Amino acid sequence: MTVEERQFLAHAKLAVIGCGNMGGALVRGLCSKGAIRSSQVRIYDPDSGKTVELCKQLGVVAAQDAASAVGGADIILVAVKPKFVAEVLGGVSNVIASTGISPFVMSVAGGVTLAELRRALGDGCRIIRAMPNLPVLAGAGMTAVYAESPEDRHMGKALFEAVGKVIMVENEAEFAPITGLSGCGPGFVSVIIEALADGGVRMGLARERATQLAVQTVLGTALVMAEMKIHPAELKDMVASPGGFTIAGLQVLENRGLRGALISAVEASTQKPVER
Repeated sequence: MTVEERQFLAHAKLAVIGCGNMGGALVRGLCSKGAIRSSQVRIYDPDSGKTVELCKQLGVVAAQDAASAVGGADIILVAVKPKFVAEVLGGVSNVIASTGISPFVMSVAGGVTLAELRRALGDGCRIIRAMPNLPVLAGAGMTAVYAESPEDRHMGKALFEAVGKVIMVENEAEFAPITGLSGCGPGFVSVIIEALADGGVRMGLARERATQLAVQTVLGTALVMAEMKIHPAELKDMVASPGGFTIAGLQVLENRGLRGALISAVEASTQKPVER
């Protein structure tokens, strides 16, 4: 992040429309990491229960409607379901245009293209597509960012780097498989962790201890791969000694089709039609 970007974010007014799982995670992550000052954040969600909780926890301000949330905002984060994006943006486009500000509009709505966002907003906005995943809540997210201009991409990168790692996307078509892998992946990994813990319970461990072991095992394995930059197969071979315990378990996973099931899960998530 450049000095200019850091200074901009330190004083930027952020509007967040949609405070569900992803919108709420981003607000919590950005505020807790100090990327955006809580007093500069206005949020709106039709479900007032979601905004009340965030206001209590973080000190952000709840707006009465989407239009009052975006008025005067430097950054507008759109985190509503894809089928509501056109309606929501169409309802605030005149408000945005009337302010004379050219805000950064960052959409995390899966499957909604830059062209669709442009049609809903018209000219005068700097539009950025992003696909973060739920670990942004802990500052360990993975976000893909795409925009038409390099400057806009860098601003998207600067914001989402505050809550994890960022990759820059050159081809918008990549968003579908990125969503299937990274966006949906935490759900798949959660099932794997739960299943590992179930295995521990099956063999006599207490549930709390089995879950702790499973979580830390997955977390530690990922950190070793990331920090040592080694291929997953190389780490597997480091653990699986000849004729040992691990290779016996790996044979069961291969026989039961774990690898194929995960590949098919990413494929199904990638190919799922966007609800309109």
